[in-house]
Amino acid sequence: MKISEIVMTPAHAAKLLQANTGNRTLSQQRITAMAADIANGAWRADGSPIRIGKSGKLLDGQHRLSAIVRSGQEIPVVLIEELDDETQLVIDSGKSRSFNDYLIVRGYGDHLTASTTTRLLWRYSQGELTWEGDWTARPMPTLTGLWDLFTEREEEIKEAVAIARRINKFVSMSRSVLAVCWIVCSNLSLEDAEEFFGQLANERPQGSQAAILARSMNNRDSQPAGRKGQIDQRWQMAFAFKAWNAFRDGRDIAIIRWTRGGKNREAFPEPR
Repeated sequence: MKISEIVMTPAHAAKLLQANTGNRTLSQQRITAMAADIANGAWRADGSPIRIGKSGKLLDGQHRLSAIVRSGQEIPVVLIEELDDETQLVIDSGKSRSFNDYLIVRGYGDHLTASTTTRLLWRYSQGELTWEGDWTARPMPTLTGLWDLFTEREEEIKEAVAIARRINKFVSMSRSVLAVCWIVCSNLSLEDAEEFFGQLANERPQGSQAAILARSMNNRDSQPAGRKGQIDQRWQMAFAFKAWNAFRDGRDIAIIRWTRGGKNREAFPEPR
């Protein structure tokens, strides 16, 4: 086994990828996300090596090498060569660390809601929720990208999480959805956001936009389920933004609808 630390160039990465003859299916989302981190100077070397077998076969590192090629920039890497090809059977067999795990390690209190809020805020700000192109090529965050967003807007996220926890006692909405909606809407108008979200957290005037939103959210039978039976976050945000826009316009509503598929599909509503 030969271990070295080198600067991996796009040309060298492309050459190693030619021996990528037996590996997992490449995730274009992951490559795009990693390439963006490299191009933006946000890439952090974690010591994970590029592994090459005795046969010359690439055993591990196809996504990192592909990202180097796509970014057109070089980065330092640890290169391990002359491994038995059979070691590929045990590479990456452990549990991957999530962003929630990272916040736990950092000692953050409400780490679960903070992590899901950060991820949803990233998805919204990067246009993933309104993505119309190839679904496999849609934006995907890296842990580095999520951490950078969290540290940049930590106080804002903390405040939003606390507000979401209060509202969640009265309205059956995802805390992360409530938190992100608060962040987006309060940046548009803090005064209006305090009134609208205050109505959600307290007694709601009969027939108000907040009351219609709460009624829609509390009616679970009308909500489309996401993965693992969870309520669809995108659907909840669309309803919240529709109610918010009606509130801002001073427009009465009796019901909220959002048609996201079929010939009459609607674009994802933009809050204003």
